[in-house]
Amino acid sequence: MNLRFTTVMTILSLLTCSVGVRSFANETTTNKLTKIRYKVIYDAIHATKIGTQAINSTYTVRISSLLTNVTPSDITLYIDSKQGQLPVTLDIKGTIVKFPEIEGLLQENPMIVANQPGGSMKMIAEMEVTEHGKHDGQMTYVELMQSVHLAVEQLHAAASMSTNTMPEVLALGMRLDEPDGKQIVIHAKDGDIVLKPDRKGVCAIPYTEQLYKENPKITLPKTGMESVGFGVRDQGKGIR
Repeated sequence: MNLRFTTVMTILSLLTCSVGVRSFANETTTNKLTKIRYKVIYDAIHATKIGTQAINSTYTVRISSLLTNVTPSDITLYIDSKQGQLPVTLDIKGTIVKFPEIEGLLQENPMIVANQPGGSMKMIAEMEVTEHGKHDGQMTYVELMQSVHLAVEQLHAAASMSTNTMPEVLALGMRLDEPDGKQIVIHAKDGDIVLKPDRKGVCAIPYTEQLYKENPKITLPKTGMESVGFGVRDQGKGIR
């Protein structure tokens, strides 16, 4: 029987605290309108491109309001540059779909102005990697953990541009379709690592740079499985 393998990951991390959201509340507000520097959003868009060479990977930067009565369609943004007011276009979900990158803007680093009250907005940067494949019950560590590795690269990029501490990725959670009596075994050079599912049928597969470089074989149950996210350690919050 072939193995169905699906991994979907979303990183909400860039330029943020560990919960993944940077509030515009800390940015400049003038005449009760929210403003944020051009470079903040520019860096968000470009850092989320890390790892998107992977198959079926996407990245997005979304803008939304903290006010429950404000929808993305109510929000307008423009870059208040020396070259004039340049619009930033959002779709109906608040995803930035058009962001001017004209020569000189990054050096000028003008304000991006929103038509919303100061402190009422947030920015979320996401990267999603989706993989589908069939396997005969064996695959390599890199094949299984590539999405996690890309997520870690994303977090490292975000950390280099932020004073906030980013969460540390510890493991990938995989839910087995038929967990009873099943296990996952990593055949590492220092000895087999045997992973058994918890009462919810989830195996926590540890992520380490050492194992990723070693790239050992992994034996998997010949039944379907899918990712249920990954375990991280947040500063001050422990493992979740």
